[in-house]
Amino acid sequence: MWNGEGFHRLGMTVSRKVGNAVTRNRIKRWVREIFRKKFGRDLEPMDLVLNAKKAIVQCNYHQLEEELVQGSIRLHRNLKKRNLREETSESDKTAPC
Repeated sequence: MWNGEGFHRLGMTVSRKVGNAVTRNRIKRWVREIFRKKFGRDLEPMDLVLNAKKAIVQCNYHQLEEELVQGSIRLHRNLKKRNLREETSESDKTAPC
């Protein structure tokens, strides 16, 4: 979701099903680092909530980075399309007939 704060915010869950504490903390560190490096530049500020699944353990840092970047690009594209549809539908409602 877009936020009006002027900066990105990240929420994250990594359950015990993913692995032991060392594994879960490594995943959280990687995600925070990727988020810090990649999300502050070209994209509009948004709130992002991630729920790590068990398959994330099989990824290395670079694979995780690529997945997060590609996912954020798709998310921004979809949010912009949705906002455009909502704006056009609102303008249709207010147009005099």
